[in-house]
Amino acid sequence: MIEDRNLVLVVTVIGIALSGPGSFAADAGPVAVSNWAALTPPDQSDWSAKRIAKYADLAGYDIGQPRAVLSVPSLKLDVPVYPDSDRKALEAGAVWVRGTAAPGSEGNIAIAGHRDGFFRPLEGVPLGTRIYLNAKTVTQVFRVVSVEIVDALDVTPLAEADEAILTLITCYPFRYKGYAPDRYIVQAQLIEEESPAIRSGHVGQPQSPAITINKNGVTP
Repeated sequence: MIEDRNLVLVVTVIGIALSGPGSFAADAGPVAVSNWAALTPPDQSDWSAKRIAKYADLAGYDIGQPRAVLSVPSLKLDVPVYPDSDRKALEAGAVWVRGTAAPGSEGNIAIAGHRDGFFRPLEGVPLGTRIYLNAKTVTQVFRVVSVEIVDALDVTPLAEADEAILTLITCYPFRYKGYAPDRYIVQAQLIEEESPAIRSGHVGQPQSPAITINKNGVTP
């Protein structure tokens, strides 16, 4: 529970810190991914028991449509990306951090997720890995250029950018017992854009009956 609250708090603090004159509005950008309902449930084989239970607890809860779907084919990772306005969104997928660029747009697009759930496959992600961010009007293709570990309240990786970059955030260490003190930051540069398409379809809405970050940087 402590770690859940702290990741939500960090996402909220970052969003508030980045909101203001000149920042991106929370409701800007694509509103939904039209073929979300066609996606299938996630692979939970490496999730923690707590995260599996919290995902199951979403039965009957209306999260709404995601803003995008994040896909890393080489890691078999597919996750819906929701606005950070609903605290339960972090259990249903990943969240787009308020105040950063919207999925599908230019700027620094920040997305957060749990280290023992959807974002578990990011542990040791190789440089050069391709990441697809599938928004309503465009699929952005990114290449991982850096991985670093920062303090939990360090917002410098989320500075505004003139070009499209993707910043993924999760707690660190990945296998730490208890509240993880740091954040694992993956940054990727845009290399191309495509027409929107779900890349593999390994995630989906909760299904019935189970359901209706070295401090100076790390080289994987």
